[in-house]
Amino acid sequence: KDQSILGSLLPDGLLRALVNYGFQRFADVFVGNFDTPEVIWSSEMRSVLIIMIKQHIGDFPDLLKQNTTAKFEYIPIPGISYRRLDEEIFCHNYYLKNLTDEKRFPDWPITEPVEVFRACLNEWKKQMSRDQVKEEDERENARKVMRLKTGDSATELRRAYRNLARRYHPDKVGPSGAEMFIKIQRSYELLLPVVERGGKIHAATADYDDEDNAKSSSSDNEDSMKQADNAAATAEGWSGGKTLQNIHLLLRTQLLIYKRYGQEMSVFKYPSYSMLLTCLEVPPSDSARMSDAQVKGAGVLLDSWILSPERAEV
Repeated sequence: KDQSILGSLLPDGLLRALVNYGFQRFADVFVGNFDTPEVIWSSEMRSVLIIMIKQHIGDFPDLLKQNTTAKFEYIPIPGISYRRLDEEIFCHNYYLKNLTDEKRFPDWPITEPVEVFRACLNEWKKQMSRDQVKEEDERENARKVMRLKTGDSATELRRAYRNLARRYHPDKVGPSGAEMFIKIQRSYELLLPVVERGGKIHAATADYDDEDNAKSSSSDNEDSMKQADNAAATAEGWSGGKTLQNIHLLLRTQLLIYKRYGQEMSVFKYPSYSMLLTCLEVPPSDSARMSDAQVKGAGVLLDSWILSPERAEV
């Protein structure tokens, strides 16, 4: 993704179509509509790409019509988030939600099942180690870098990016602006998934002007209490919400690979029993979804023992 400008603009599956199958296959996919374990791309997603590029270019096409020698003020185009991929995880060439949908894709071939399995384990480790309080702090810092306020949407985020990137671009201000420019890019990419899903920017702490700073500290104490409550609410970590859904999906993928490629997997020792047992031991905060994850975890535990009993150590 870092080797081309396309890396920040196109979904992983579309990029892999180019890398794995060549430019002709990529062109066919790009102009088509696909919803498979390998490629998710539609006319709606293509429209989002076109709109984002047009917004980034701004009024330059009109200026160019008036003056053919006009120069475009270069600003790196920021990444694009696609709402269709919100609930997907991409691991080693495959979208896992589609891959594990055996009603729609009962016999979809997995070219390198062992590598897909390893990619699932690596993603699982990332999910288990997530610190949601830290993530909230990072989003709040990103909001401050972008100078956004509560209620701002994708429009304000993109406008802020263009203005700040233009101001701090190293080509304009020299090396002194490089650090701030990198912060702007990272902050944009961090906040983009929030607003692209139709969400709004939410400030964890209120923004005050000089006059407000003269007010009594009672409001500050109230804000501190609210922040403490927010921290307590997110301190559950991976045991709820999106992280739990992701872990459930990763466990389903492991079960699918064990079921379809048992012979290939039998030569490997299962390396993640500690995480697996953690999934089984954590008391459910959301009983329905958590029980699903626990059932899948128990299935992985059983399959790994059956397929490779001499290598199964807990």
